[in-house]
Amino acid sequence: MPNKIIRRMIMIKCDKGRIKMEGTPALLTAELGVITREVYRGMIRAGLSENFAKSKIEHMQEIALMTDEEFEKEKEKTLDEKAEKLADMILKSMGIWR
Repeated sequence: MPNKIIRRMIMIKCDKGRIKMEGTPALLTAELGVITREVYRGMIRAGLSENFAKSKIEHMQEIALMTDEEFEKEKEKTLDEKAEKLADMILKSMGIWR
């Protein structure tokens, strides 16, 4: 009797924050590693510095390990920082400095 080849579906699919994953934890971890490596390489190919690309990957790792509460705080902090930058840009464009 021939050996049976068992194929397991391995997939990580993400669309606008919705994630679908299929596979064992070991296989999904391997897939995530490949994805992370390609994102890093893509940033470098796009002209970003190696240090910047590394810092972004490290920040993504930190976010991945956050609790839901920590993640929400980080999200709020990021939104606040972006709102402040936007307000600065608007005020500067109007000739008003903050």
